[in-house]
Amino acid sequence: MPGGTACSVGDGPARRLSRVKGVGEKARGSSSSGPTTGGTERGTTGHDGVPGPDRTDQAPAVTGLEAAAAGTDRILTVPNGITLVRLACIPLFLWLLFGADRQTAAALLLGVLGATDWIDGFVARRYHQVSTVGKVLDPVADRVLVVTA
Repeated sequence: MPGGTACSVGDGPARRLSRVKGVGEKARGSSSSGPTTGGTERGTTGHDGVPGPDRTDQAPAVTGLEAAAAGTDRILTVPNGITLVRLACIPLFLWLLFGADRQTAAALLLGVLGATDWIDGFVARRYHQVSTVGKVLDPVADRVLVVTA
């Protein structure tokens, strides 16, 4: 098939199903050694036909040591601090809502806490402070806040 694609009869030529394997390439997920269809070795191409080393859409593989050096195992980051403040404000929200009978203040606090969810994610991505602790802590804080609200 020309161009390295296979098309089904009823779907038209625009629908790409898969790339035809070339000589010496292995299927994805197989355990044999040799070039893969992922486009990571010189001379092979990915599903979009771009040669392996020149591809810009794939991140390089990161080992455990490189991840630690890159900061993904840091605990004290600004986004994690924002998330901890969000968790610490949940008792204040409950007190405003039920103890002090200040529903308007509780609603405003809930809005601020919801906005800080977006802010901590933005800060983590923008300033490269994504951490493993944050990947766990932020969804936990979101769920606790939703259940509490």
